[in-house]
Amino acid sequence: MELKAMYKGMVNSPETVITNALSDVETVIYIQSDTAIPEAPNLLVIGGNLASAETVKLVQKEGNKLTVERGFQGTAKSWPANTSIARNFTEADYAALKANITGINEELETQADFDQNEELPTADAEGKGGIKKTIGRFANMIKNITGKSNWWEKPAVTLEGANTAMNSMVKQTDFNARAAAVDASLNSITQEVIKLTPESGTWTVELKATSGAVGGYNTTNTAGTYFKVGKKISLWGRIGLTSVGTLVGGLYIPLPSSLYFRGGNPVPIADIRIVGITLPTGMTDFYVVVVTTDQIRIDAKGGGSSAQLQASYLTNTSDLIFSIDYLGD
Repeated sequence: MELKAMYKGMVNSPETVITNALSDVETVIYIQSDTAIPEAPNLLVIGGNLASAETVKLVQKEGNKLTVERGFQGTAKSWPANTSIARNFTEADYAALKANITGINEELETQADFDQNEELPTADAEGKGGIKKTIGRFANMIKNITGKSNWWEKPAVTLEGANTAMNSMVKQTDFNARAAAVDASLNSITQEVIKLTPESGTWTVELKATSGAVGGYNTTNTAGTYFKVGKKISLWGRIGLTSVGTLVGGLYIPLPSSLYFRGGNPVPIADIRIVGITLPTGMTDFYVVVVTTDQIRIDAKGGGSSAQLQASYLTNTSDLIFSIDYLGD
Protein backbone atom coordinates (compact mmCIF):
# COMPACT_ATOMS: atom_id res chain seq x y z
CA MET A 1 0.00 0.00 0.00
CA GLU A 2 1.07 3.59 -0.55
CA LEU A 3 1.00 5.63 2.66
CA LYS A 4 -0.65 9.04 2.73
CA ALA A 5 1.63 11.99 3.49
CA MET A 6 1.77 13.04 7.15
CA TYR A 7 3.42 16.24 8.34
CA LYS A 8 5.48 17.13 11.38
CA GLY A 9 3.74 19.06 14.13
CA MET A 10 4.98 21.77 16.49
CA VAL A 11 4.91 21.52 20.28
CA ASN A 12 1.99 23.50 21.72
CA SER A 13 1.09 24.85 18.22
CA PRO A 14 2.54 28.38 18.61
CA GLU A 15 0.70 31.14 16.72
CA THR A 16 1.91 34.11 14.73
CA VAL A 17 0.00 36.52 12.47
CA ILE A 18 0.05 37.36 8.77
CA THR A 19 1.35 40.85 8.06
CA ASN A 20 -0.20 41.31 4.62
CA ALA A 21 -3.87 41.25 3.65
CA LEU A 22 -4.71 38.24 1.47
CA SER A 23 -7.15 37.88 -1.37
CA ASP A 24 -8.77 34.49 -1.91
CA VAL A 25 -6.23 33.61 -4.66
CA GLU A 26 -2.94 34.98 -3.33
CA THR A 27 -0.39 32.24 -2.51
CA VAL A 28 2.40 34.30 -0.88
CA ILE A 29 1.98 35.07 2.82
CA TYR A 30 4.23 37.22 5.01
CA ILE A 31 4.26 36.46 8.73
CA GLN A 32 5.41 38.24 11.86
CA SER A 33 7.52 35.38 13.37
CA ASP A 34 9.03 32.57 11.30
CA THR A 35 9.95 30.54 14.44
CA ALA A 36 6.28 29.69 14.97
CA ILE A 37 6.06 28.01 11.55
CA PRO A 38 7.65 24.59 10.68
CA GLU A 39 9.66 23.87 7.56
CA ALA A 40 7.89 22.93 4.31
CA PRO A 41 6.05 20.85 3.33
CA ASN A 42 3.44 21.11 6.07
CA LEU A 43 -0.09 22.20 6.89
CA LEU A 44 -1.05 25.60 8.37
CA VAL A 45 -4.37 26.97 9.57
CA ILE A 46 -5.32 30.60 8.91
CA GLY A 47 -7.86 32.04 11.34
CA GLY A 48 -7.84 28.96 13.50
CA ASN A 49 -9.78 30.77 16.21
CA LEU A 50 -12.65 31.41 13.79
CA ALA A 51 -15.43 29.14 12.57
CA SER A 52 -14.50 29.82 8.92
CA ALA A 53 -10.80 28.89 9.21
CA GLU A 54 -8.82 27.85 6.13
CA THR A 55 -6.22 25.07 6.03
CA VAL A 56 -3.42 25.70 3.52
CA LYS A 57 -0.48 23.55 2.46
CA LEU A 58 2.94 25.11 3.07
CA VAL A 59 4.97 24.57 -0.11
CA GLN A 60 8.02 26.74 0.59
CA LYS A 61 9.38 28.76 3.52
CA GLU A 62 11.92 31.55 3.08
CA GLY A 63 12.28 33.31 6.43
CA ASN A 64 9.05 35.28 6.97
CA LYS A 65 7.85 34.60 3.42
CA LEU A 66 5.59 31.58 2.93
CA THR A 67 4.38 30.09 -0.36
CA VAL A 68 1.20 28.06 0.11
CA GLU A 69 -1.46 26.05 -1.70
CA ARG A 70 -4.77 27.72 -0.86
CA GLY A 71 -7.94 25.95 0.25
CA PHE A 72 -6.31 22.62 1.13
CA GLN A 73 -9.22 22.23 3.56
CA GLY A 74 -11.94 24.81 3.96
CA THR A 75 -12.73 27.48 1.38
CA ALA A 76 -10.05 29.93 0.25
CA LYS A 77 -11.13 33.44 1.24
CA SER A 78 -9.78 36.91 1.85
CA TRP A 79 -7.98 37.52 5.14
CA PRO A 80 -7.01 40.83 6.75
CA ALA A 81 -3.54 41.51 8.14
CA ASN A 82 -2.98 40.37 11.77
CA THR A 83 -5.05 37.20 11.24
CA SER A 84 -3.61 34.27 13.20
CA ILE A 85 -1.73 31.46 11.44
CA ALA A 86 -0.33 28.32 13.10
CA ARG A 87 0.56 24.64 12.65
CA ASN A 88 -2.58 23.23 14.26
CA PHE A 89 -3.65 19.59 14.26
CA THR A 90 -6.18 19.37 11.44
CA GLU A 91 -8.82 17.00 10.16
CA ALA A 92 -6.45 16.27 7.25
CA ASP A 93 -3.80 15.10 9.77
CA TYR A 94 -6.34 12.83 11.46
CA ALA A 95 -7.66 11.47 8.15
CA ALA A 96 -4.14 10.62 6.89
CA LEU A 97 -3.19 8.99 10.20
CA LYS A 98 -6.38 6.94 10.29
CA ALA A 99 -6.07 5.88 6.64
CA ASN A 100 -2.45 4.78 7.10
CA ILE A 101 -3.17 2.79 10.26
CA THR A 102 -6.21 1.15 8.68
CA GLY A 103 -4.30 0.32 5.50
CA ILE A 104 -1.35 -1.17 7.39
CA ASN A 105 -3.69 -3.21 9.60
CA GLU A 106 -5.57 -4.55 6.58
CA GLU A 107 -2.31 -5.46 4.84
CA LEU A 108 -0.94 -7.17 7.96
CA GLU A 109 -4.08 -9.28 8.16
CA THR A 110 -3.30 -10.73 4.72
CA GLN A 111 0.34 -11.71 5.40
CA ALA A 112 -0.27 -15.37 6.25
CA ASP A 113 0.25 -16.37 2.60
CA PHE A 114 3.64 -14.67 2.09
CA ASP A 115 6.07 -16.48 -0.20
CA GLN A 116 9.14 -17.77 1.68
CA ASN A 117 10.94 -18.05 -1.67
CA GLU A 118 10.53 -14.35 -2.45
CA GLU A 119 13.55 -13.35 -4.53
CA LEU A 120 16.12 -11.36 -2.56
CA PRO A 121 17.02 -7.88 -3.90
CA THR A 122 20.53 -7.19 -5.16
CA ALA A 123 20.45 -3.50 -4.17
CA ASP A 124 18.62 -1.24 -1.71
CA ALA A 125 16.58 0.34 -4.50
CA GLU A 126 15.11 -3.09 -5.28
CA GLY A 127 14.16 -3.69 -1.64
CA LYS A 128 10.81 -1.92 -1.90
CA GLY A 129 7.51 -3.68 -2.39
CA GLY A 130 5.30 -3.61 0.69
CA ILE A 131 5.09 -5.55 3.93
CA LYS A 132 4.10 -8.88 2.39
CA LYS A 133 7.06 -8.93 0.00
CA THR A 134 9.42 -7.79 2.76
CA ILE A 135 8.30 -10.59 5.11
CA GLY A 136 8.78 -13.09 2.30
CA ARG A 137 12.31 -11.80 1.72
CA PHE A 138 13.14 -12.09 5.43
CA ALA A 139 11.88 -15.69 5.41
CA ASN A 140 14.04 -16.45 2.38
CA MET A 141 17.04 -14.81 4.08
CA ILE A 142 16.53 -17.02 7.17
CA LYS A 143 16.53 -20.10 4.90
CA ASN A 144 19.78 -18.93 3.32
CA ILE A 145 21.39 -18.49 6.75
CA THR A 146 20.23 -21.81 8.24
CA GLY A 147 20.50 -23.88 5.05
CA LYS A 148 17.05 -25.38 5.73
CA SER A 149 14.21 -25.90 3.23
CA ASN A 150 11.75 -23.84 5.30
CA TRP A 151 12.29 -20.72 7.38
CA TRP A 152 10.66 -22.24 10.49
CA GLU A 153 13.01 -25.26 10.66
CA LYS A 154 15.68 -25.07 13.37
CA PRO A 155 19.30 -25.02 12.13
CA ALA A 156 21.61 -27.93 12.95
CA VAL A 157 23.99 -25.51 14.68
CA THR A 158 23.09 -22.18 16.28
CA LEU A 159 25.52 -19.26 16.38
CA GLU A 160 25.83 -19.70 20.15
CA GLY A 161 26.44 -23.42 19.71
CA ALA A 162 29.10 -22.75 17.09
CA ASN A 163 30.88 -20.32 19.41
CA THR A 164 30.76 -22.82 22.30
CA ALA A 165 32.15 -25.59 20.07
CA MET A 166 35.04 -23.42 18.91
CA ASN A 167 35.94 -22.30 22.43
CA SER A 168 35.85 -25.90 23.67
CA MET A 169 38.07 -27.25 20.93
CA VAL A 170 40.80 -24.65 21.32
CA LYS A 171 41.46 -25.80 24.92
CA GLN A 172 43.73 -28.61 23.68
CA THR A 173 47.33 -28.25 24.88
CA ASP A 174 49.01 -29.60 21.77
CA PHE A 175 49.08 -26.80 19.20
CA ASN A 176 49.20 -29.01 16.12
CA ALA A 177 46.25 -31.12 17.27
CA ARG A 178 44.39 -27.98 18.31
CA ALA A 179 44.97 -26.28 14.96
CA ALA A 180 43.79 -29.38 13.08
CA ALA A 181 40.64 -29.62 15.23
CA VAL A 182 39.87 -25.93 14.89
CA ASP A 183 40.38 -26.01 11.12
CA ALA A 184 38.09 -29.04 10.76
CA SER A 185 35.46 -27.44 13.01
CA LEU A 186 35.62 -24.13 11.20
CA ASN A 187 35.21 -25.78 7.82
CA SER A 188 32.05 -27.52 9.03
CA ILE A 189 30.57 -24.58 10.95
CA THR A 190 31.31 -22.09 8.18
CA GLN A 191 29.12 -24.08 5.80
CA GLU A 192 26.22 -23.74 8.25
CA VAL A 193 26.31 -20.30 9.81
CA ILE A 194 29.34 -18.05 9.30
CA LYS A 195 32.13 -17.01 7.02
CA LEU A 196 35.59 -16.48 8.43
CA THR A 197 37.96 -14.37 6.35
CA PRO A 198 41.68 -14.96 7.06
CA GLU A 199 43.72 -11.82 7.64
CA SER A 200 47.47 -11.39 7.61
CA GLY A 201 49.83 -8.45 7.83
CA THR A 202 52.76 -6.84 9.57
CA TRP A 203 53.09 -5.01 12.88
CA THR A 204 55.75 -2.83 14.44
CA VAL A 205 57.67 -4.81 17.05
CA GLU A 206 59.05 -2.79 19.97
CA LEU A 207 60.79 -3.76 23.19
CA LYS A 208 59.60 -1.93 26.31
CA ALA A 209 60.44 -1.99 30.01
CA THR A 210 59.11 -0.45 33.22
CA SER A 211 60.85 2.79 32.23
CA GLY A 212 63.26 4.18 29.68
CA ALA A 213 63.59 3.42 25.96
CA VAL A 214 65.68 1.30 23.59
CA GLY A 215 68.74 3.14 22.32
CA GLY A 216 68.60 1.66 18.85
CA TYR A 217 67.19 -1.20 16.74
CA ASN A 218 68.89 -3.25 14.06
CA THR A 219 66.26 -2.54 11.38
CA THR A 220 67.38 -5.51 9.30
CA ASN A 221 66.52 -7.87 12.15
CA THR A 222 63.43 -6.09 13.52
CA ALA A 223 60.05 -7.08 12.05
CA GLY A 224 56.70 -8.61 12.98
CA THR A 225 53.99 -10.51 11.10
CA TYR A 226 50.60 -11.90 12.13
CA PHE A 227 47.87 -14.25 10.87
CA LYS A 228 44.25 -14.13 12.10
CA VAL A 229 41.29 -16.48 11.54
CA GLY A 230 38.29 -15.38 13.60
CA LYS A 231 39.62 -14.97 17.17
CA LYS A 232 42.68 -17.17 16.64
CA ILE A 233 45.88 -15.10 16.26
CA SER A 234 49.40 -16.26 15.41
CA LEU A 235 52.28 -13.78 15.84
CA TRP A 236 55.89 -13.97 14.69
CA GLY A 237 58.47 -11.32 15.57
CA ARG A 238 62.13 -10.46 15.81
CA ILE A 239 63.84 -7.64 17.70
CA GLY A 240 67.53 -6.91 17.08
CA LEU A 241 69.21 -4.27 19.25
CA THR A 242 72.15 -2.00 18.57
CA SER A 243 71.82 -0.24 21.92
CA VAL A 244 69.94 -1.11 25.11
CA GLY A 245 69.54 2.59 25.78
CA THR A 246 67.85 3.60 29.04
CA LEU A 247 65.63 0.56 29.55
CA VAL A 248 65.06 -0.27 33.24
CA GLY A 249 62.89 -2.98 34.84
CA GLY A 250 60.79 -5.88 33.48
CA LEU A 251 60.72 -6.43 29.72
CA TYR A 252 57.61 -6.74 27.57
CA ILE A 253 56.44 -6.32 23.96
CA PRO A 254 53.36 -4.08 23.44
CA LEU A 255 50.59 -5.35 21.15
CA PRO A 256 48.68 -3.18 18.64
CA SER A 257 44.97 -2.83 19.46
CA SER A 258 43.94 -5.04 16.52
CA LEU A 259 45.91 -7.94 18.08
CA TYR A 260 44.84 -7.59 21.74
CA PHE A 261 44.68 -10.74 23.90
CA ARG A 262 41.19 -11.50 25.26
CA GLY A 263 42.49 -12.89 28.60
CA GLY A 264 41.69 -16.11 30.46
CA ASN A 265 42.05 -19.62 29.03
CA PRO A 266 43.40 -21.22 26.91
CA VAL A 267 46.98 -20.34 27.90
CA PRO A 268 48.90 -19.02 24.87
CA ILE A 269 51.35 -21.40 23.19
CA ALA A 270 54.67 -19.63 22.58
CA ASP A 271 58.32 -20.11 21.65
CA ILE A 272 61.22 -17.64 22.09
CA ARG A 273 64.94 -17.65 21.37
CA ILE A 274 67.28 -14.91 22.62
CA VAL A 275 70.97 -14.46 21.86
CA GLY A 276 73.30 -11.85 23.32
CA ILE A 277 71.79 -11.96 26.82
CA THR A 278 72.91 -12.96 30.31
CA LEU A 279 70.47 -15.21 32.16
CA PRO A 280 70.06 -14.68 35.91
CA THR A 281 71.47 -17.31 38.25
CA GLY A 282 69.44 -20.51 38.25
CA MET A 283 67.50 -19.63 35.07
CA THR A 284 68.08 -21.83 32.02
CA ASP A 285 65.48 -20.84 29.39
CA PHE A 286 63.02 -18.21 28.22
CA TYR A 287 59.34 -18.17 27.48
CA VAL A 288 56.66 -15.66 26.44
CA VAL A 289 53.56 -15.05 28.55
CA VAL A 290 50.60 -12.85 27.60
CA VAL A 291 49.77 -11.30 30.96
CA THR A 292 47.51 -8.40 30.04
CA THR A 293 45.27 -7.42 27.16
CA ASP A 294 47.83 -5.28 25.37
CA GLN A 295 51.30 -6.73 26.00
CA ILE A 296 53.49 -9.83 25.80
CA ARG A 297 55.68 -10.37 28.88
CA ILE A 298 59.03 -12.14 28.54
CA ASP A 299 60.02 -14.47 31.41
CA ALA A 300 63.08 -16.53 32.27
CA LYS A 301 62.62 -19.91 33.93
CA GLY A 302 64.64 -22.65 35.59
CA GLY A 303 64.79 -24.72 38.75
CA GLY A 304 61.01 -24.89 39.03
CA SER A 305 60.56 -21.10 39.17
CA SER A 306 60.21 -18.17 36.77
CA ALA A 307 60.67 -14.42 36.80
CA GLN A 308 60.13 -11.57 34.39
CA LEU A 309 63.22 -10.90 32.27
CA GLN A 310 64.88 -7.61 33.29
CA ALA A 311 66.45 -4.99 31.05
CA SER A 312 69.74 -5.38 32.95
CA TYR A 313 70.16 -8.84 31.37
CA LEU A 314 70.31 -7.38 27.82
CA THR A 315 73.37 -6.37 25.81
CA ASN A 316 73.73 -4.02 22.87
CA THR A 317 73.69 -7.05 20.55
CA SER A 318 70.69 -8.87 22.02
CA ASP A 319 68.49 -10.53 19.38
CA LEU A 320 65.00 -11.86 20.28
CA ILE A 321 63.02 -14.19 18.00
CA PHE A 322 59.57 -15.34 19.11
CA SER A 323 56.23 -16.83 18.00
CA ILE A 324 52.96 -17.04 19.93
CA ASP A 325 49.41 -18.36 19.32
CA TYR A 326 46.41 -17.13 21.34
CA LEU A 327 42.80 -15.95 21.17
CA GLY A 328 42.16 -12.26 20.47
CA ASP A 329 39.23 -10.00 21.33
